[in-house]
Amino acid sequence: MLSTIVSLSLSLNLVYGLYPSSRIVYYLHTTPASWASARDTCARYGGHLVNVKNSALVDADVDTLNRWLQWKDAFSGVTSNLWTGLHRFTDPNSNTDTVLWHPCQRFTNATYPNGDIAKQLLESPHYCTSADYAFTLSPTPCDIKLPYICQIDEGQCYFLPLEKNAFKNTPAVTSNGDLNTCARSCRNDIDKSGAECWGFMVKEGTCMMYRSTKRHAFIKSPGSYLTPNENMTSYFKICTGGEATAMKPVTDDNSVKPEHANCSVTDGSAEIWDNGVCYCDCDQPPVILDPEYLALPIDVKVSNIVRELTVNADNTSANYRKLNSINDERPSAKSIGAAGIIILAAVFGGLVLLDFDVLVTHVWQAFCRGEGVKKDDNGENVLTSP
Repeated sequence: MLSTIVSLSLSLNLVYGLYPSSRIVYYLHTTPASWASARDTCARYGGHLVNVKNSALVDADVDTLNRWLQWKDAFSGVTSNLWTGLHRFTDPNSNTDTVLWHPCQRFTNATYPNGDIAKQLLESPHYCTSADYAFTLSPTPCDIKLPYICQIDEGQCYFLPLEKNAFKNTPAVTSNGDLNTCARSCRNDIDKSGAECWGFMVKEGTCMMYRSTKRHAFIKSPGSYLTPNENMTSYFKICTGGEATAMKPVTDDNSVKPEHANCSVTDGSAEIWDNGVCYCDCDQPPVILDPEYLALPIDVKVSNIVRELTVNADNTSANYRKLNSINDERPSAKSIGAAGIIILAAVFGGLVLLDFDVLVTHVWQAFCRGEGVKKDDNGENVLTSP
């Protein structure tokens, strides 16, 4: 019932152009590069230079990554501007300038404080843009070297469990539902004001969802929203992820003007939410792959996968067990083993005892033929001194 209500609400809100937040992965590259080289590096593993269409959104994601997730405060060590995907492109056919987001998305608007950046870029002698710590954009020469952020749009969000914590406030939506149903409903939830579900908890079959108009509002200040509770687990919606890397750029392109091969300009309006990948496990975040691995050529990736999957037959358990018996600690097994040893010892020991006198005779005769024994005058064996 809850999922039906939320799906209907979502359908109505799509009419207003409202989509629930989708997941964005950011790779912070701390090794400086020119704009073109940074662009090539991002494109090598299926990403693009960060698009600051909404500075508040990017700032919320970066702050979450830097303080709580995989960047581990690496962004705080960046002291210069960073490259962004906004650039001026000169069409070689018409010789007209167009402002685009990398890769080929048409510029429509950029929220405050970047509302006039398109005009600034068209009037500037520079073709590229960089952003400061607050993601304020400014025209920048394309051939200087700066750190940069690569962005990959990765579909739908996942949920971070916080055990022994409960939300303080009254939920925005309450209905019946188990954990998975509540997670899916929260992932799809948004109202016409733009407030969406950023957290939920389930108690005795009741799903309680909590909304905010601010991206990652709850994880940025968990103490303001949660209270300790031994019997509850709260879930925060996480719509970002990524790594900080010192990976070297894949090219040394120092072009002063961005160029495109087969660039088909799009509006970039599909918040490609409808086609996003759905991660259904509430407490299992999607895997973040290392950018250096992502940038490897396909044949190298295939070779690495084959090497990882190849099994050495000499190191298998089956091969080891051919010559090694497993230890069995059961009393019955020990008793049977001991009885077998006794029987075998009795059989072979009996055979030895039957011929023991013959063995003694042969040993004595061999000894007597040694240097320490000789015949006396009467033909008797006597020992002599060495």
